[in-house]
Amino acid sequence: MPPWVSKLLVAITCAVVLTPPAVASDLWMSLGPNIRHQAPRWQGIRSDTGALWNTDAPWKTVAANTRVVLFSGGQIDWADDADLASAFADMQRRHIAFGLEDSVLVQSERCKCQCEAYGKAGALESTLAKIQRNGGKLQYLRMDEPFFFGHVFSDPTACHEPIQQLAVEVAESIKLIRKYFPDVQVGDVEPIDNCQIQTKELTQWFDAFETATGTGLAFFHTDLVWSDIAMQRLGPLSRQLAQRRIPMGIIYNADDTGTSDQSWEQSAVSHFTKIESLLNIHPDQAIIHSWVDYPGQVLPEGQPGTLTHVAFRYLRPLPQVKASRESNIISGQLTTPQGQPMPNCRIRIDAVDSAGVMRPVWRNITGTVPAQATTAVMGIRINIEGAKSCAGKGRATIGVLQYKEPETGKQFSVPPLQDAKPQSDRSLWPWPGIGTTFTIDSEKTTVANLKTIAVTPGAKFVLASPMAASANAEKSGYATVIFMDAKQKGLLRRMLWFEPSIDTLGTTTTDANGKFQFAIPDAVARSQFEIRVCYPGSQAMRPAETGIKKL
Repeated sequence: MPPWVSKLLVAITCAVVLTPPAVASDLWMSLGPNIRHQAPRWQGIRSDTGALWNTDAPWKTVAANTRVVLFSGGQIDWADDADLASAFADMQRRHIAFGLEDSVLVQSERCKCQCEAYGKAGALESTLAKIQRNGGKLQYLRMDEPFFFGHVFSDPTACHEPIQQLAVEVAESIKLIRKYFPDVQVGDVEPIDNCQIQTKELTQWFDAFETATGTGLAFFHTDLVWSDIAMQRLGPLSRQLAQRRIPMGIIYNADDTGTSDQSWEQSAVSHFTKIESLLNIHPDQAIIHSWVDYPGQVLPEGQPGTLTHVAFRYLRPLPQVKASRESNIISGQLTTPQGQPMPNCRIRIDAVDSAGVMRPVWRNITGTVPAQATTAVMGIRINIEGAKSCAGKGRATIGVLQYKEPETGKQFSVPPLQDAKPQSDRSLWPWPGIGTTFTIDSEKTTVANLKTIAVTPGAKFVLASPMAASANAEKSGYATVIFMDAKQKGLLRRMLWFEPSIDTLGTTTTDANGKFQFAIPDAVARSQFEIRVCYPGSQAMRPAETGIKKL
């Protein structure tokens, strides 16, 4: 583990004035009812969800500040009537609004898309009837990505509907929904990735929806691909939404680095820190949601690594960190939201390699080998199989790929491609040419299966590689390990995505007035690095950070 990671994980405290939870965003939680007969895929994962609806459930702070709880259509279908009725009654007792996320497009002979936006004929009405007979008061309906799956999706079963026709089909389902719940507010959730064109087409979708239904979207939630490029799309998107008076929500969850309860939490927290502190974008609605194995528990809110604890941390006040640079000196101040100085607080200074010229930094991802796996393929993917370049030409450097199973002692080291252009820019860092550098643009794809290895079912593993990438290459590719069963069917793919490297330059401490200074090295001062000033947070405050561009 790099030293800056271990420092970040240490609980850091400093003198602050405690204030009650207060955030500008409405808090939404994606939770669920008690489900007695869980689908095999989800057995043992967040199995304490049903305990949320007990009177003394340990999420009092989060529950008191939660505006809406979302159930999925699948959860409604799986739950017994008695458990649904119990959950609905407790939400009403707590004055929490009920929302449903479900498919509103219907499969037909013409369109048989195998995706979550499309449901079978009659499925939506069955869900609505079950909610109604168990006392549920549906106040919000979140459509499950109809624009993406109906218009953008590239799967062989995709229907590629024109935007206007898609809106007409959605309008028919909304008529059905209003027969059961006339006052329901209908909104949407859609993925936001690195590509500008999709963001532009979304505005056409907003207008087509209003034309077809007679009302605008009640809200719009973003399901972000977690990259700096995608997060920067939020600014223009928020302005388009504001012009149409559509509240914007952001789903806060983890990226692929979230492979344990604690790392999932840390990843999710880093995302709302970047958006609301670094980028200064404050959504109307903040949605805490996980559709992966982590966190394994929902409760209690006071225990690190639970889903409600992520919300608990979001409710903490957001301090302000301000910084400026003059030559090699970074100066700044840390204050509470009310402007009070925060003394004796640790401040971390990072250099972000947005140009991709830093020496490769070792990165790793951990996990568990699937029970049915016999082999794995180590490889590299660029502009294919989930990777996509949309931000102009970039570059990424990959060193040797290492796979290890600490418990079994099994390990493999695999060099990257040998015929790509070697790294040549050594003006800033005197390091040997340990990696292969790829020039990346939207027209080139790479599928490189470097080595097939034998793996141990159920063993813990680590995939690691020294990597560097420019900011415009983020999410354009990855190094990977793909686990296969005896029939060579893919079971699990873990990725080390291309993204700019971060190097911690050091730490400093705020003085009695909350002020700090830090001298950056000469080589960094001459570089194309972005400097980020980070406060890691405490038991009383959220993390906060700010960026300083090159002079």
